[in-house]
Amino acid sequence: MLNLTNILSFIESTLFIDVLLRIAYVVVTITIGYVIAKNVYVRVDKYLRERGYPISTAIATAKIAYISIIIVSIFIAVGIAGIGVQGLALAGTVTGLVLGLALQPTLSNFFAGLLLFTERPVKIGDLIEIEGFKGYVIDIGILSTKIRKITGEIVRIPNEKFFTGNIVNYSRAAARAIELDVGIAYGSNISKAIDVIKRILMEYPYVLAEPEPVIWVEQLGNSSIVIKIRAWTLPNISLWIKTKSELLRIIKEKLDAEGIEIPFPQHVIWFRTPLKLSTESIAEES
Repeated sequence: MLNLTNILSFIESTLFIDVLLRIAYVVVTITIGYVIAKNVYVRVDKYLRERGYPISTAIATAKIAYISIIIVSIFIAVGIAGIGVQGLALAGTVTGLVLGLALQPTLSNFFAGLLLFTERPVKIGDLIEIEGFKGYVIDIGILSTKIRKITGEIVRIPNEKFFTGNIVNYSRAAARAIELDVGIAYGSNISKAIDVIKRILMEYPYVLAEPEPVIWVEQLGNSSIVIKIRAWTLPNISLWIKTKSELLRIIKEKLDAEGIEIPFPQHVIWFRTPLKLSTESIAEES
């Protein structure tokens, strides 16, 4: 049974002092770890927001840094307390392996999200095309990225796809090409048609002078001579659509005014044996 003498003896022993010191070390270690983690959380969150990262991304990344520091602090505190760290480490390794296999897709998207934050192949507001979807980037998260399609739907793309697939970023280019095919009749003057189209491109305000527009005969088609046009405009999607539509309209009107025909698709049928029509039989039938 415990009595006052035994308690006083234990308090005066070195074991008691050692236990108190270990508890103090553990408390101090965890407290310092908490202060550091809180400070890192604030700094990481502020750093990412100042550089234009989405708020959700900044908070998620800051929380990951905060939790990581807390976990490290606990392991250090456990080691100071004299608890078997090797056993904990082994259990943590096994648990980590199981979770790693179970959460492999999630982890892949997570690390891909970290790469998105560092390499930044896309940013908020960019017009991109990925996995068959074309639209504007509206949010970059830690696991996935949201895209608003041209038609308005919201699509969530796993971050892993940004590094395993192909991305077309229309917003990063200084200019974007417009390619048009214009067919003229075989009886039309090709040089005159090209001169008319060239004047249109030179006069249109949203066609860039550099890179210079290019016009050439693409092919001799079934019913027309196909003239290929490549002109450049600014990458803004609305301006690009407007410029393409306006050029098609103006080219049609100018070619009509110059007497250059844009023919309908047509086929010439040739008979190996000439056909003979009898006007008499036709007259009798009528």
